[in-house]
Amino acid sequence: MNNLVSIIVPVYNSESYLRRCILSIINQTYYNLDIILINDGSSDSSLNICKEFSEKDKRITVISTKNKGASHARNIGLSSSKGQFVAFVDSDDYLEQNSIEQCVFLMQNNNDIDIVSFNWNTCYDDGRIIKTKVFDQETQIINKTELINAISLNDFAYGGGFVWNKFFRRSLIDKSNYYFDESLIFYEDKLWTIGIANNSNKVLGTNFVGYNYCIHDSSLSHSSNSSTKCVQVLKSLIKIEQTLISLGFSDSKILKFYENNKVYMLWQCYKNQIKPITLPYINKRYLSLKNRMRCCILKTHRYNL
Repeated sequence: MNNLVSIIVPVYNSESYLRRCILSIINQTYYNLDIILINDGSSDSSLNICKEFSEKDKRITVISTKNKGASHARNIGLSSSKGQFVAFVDSDDYLEQNSIEQCVFLMQNNNDIDIVSFNWNTCYDDGRIIKTKVFDQETQIINKTELINAISLNDFAYGGGFVWNKFFRRSLIDKSNYYFDESLIFYEDKLWTIGIANNSNKVLGTNFVGYNYCIHDSSLSHSSNSSTKCVQVLKSLIKIEQTLISLGFSDSKILKFYENNKVYMLWQCYKNQIKPITLPYINKRYLSLKNRMRCCILKTHRYNL
């Protein structure tokens, strides 16, 4: 097993967890790694930690940019990567020691597989670790239609739209020529996974635990800033729905799911007193479902929706 594996790590103000993350990568049982650490304009000591490790391990490349978000950092990582396979790790999370070796083994023994998806642990600051088991079988073959339909409706089905619990064949990424949407803050990984999966041959689900997803009180995805979050989630829902329709995934179940979720986020916008204005993406029937909403959505030019 001598294929080069690129591991892309966006880094932003994660000094408290970054060493653990990097150590989990450099100590993998699979050695042939192209480790790319993208410092996304951190204001803490994250960049210094990245440089410290790169001086000791020649497999590590450090790239530093202005703060433009995880999608921008991942896109830089993709453009800079050299491996035949690609994996993503968030800088406050960490890998199980044999994760990469197991994924490479599965890929090399299944040439028609473009994506491997695996189970993970969810870790909390209070010490709780919960095994998230989405695959029971040692191996399970999933076609792209099954995968896209499932993750469109469920954040956990077949491993969900997350990128950190998946392992990608580089030829699939090159063929897709699909990048992370840098205008999105939430569900940008789900949108990218849908776009990539649409060009895949087959996906293999496996029951080994390969990743530790850590939830911290300060995590962006769990932020209590509802005013900002409802706007950005609404924007992402619209983009994902439009993408699914353009790819031909537009059955009534999917359309109803996104309609209901958009209405819910519209209501959240109203509750958080977002400035009233008509948003052209939203059909009038959504507004009529909640008379109290009136035209309570967001200024197009203000939020770039």
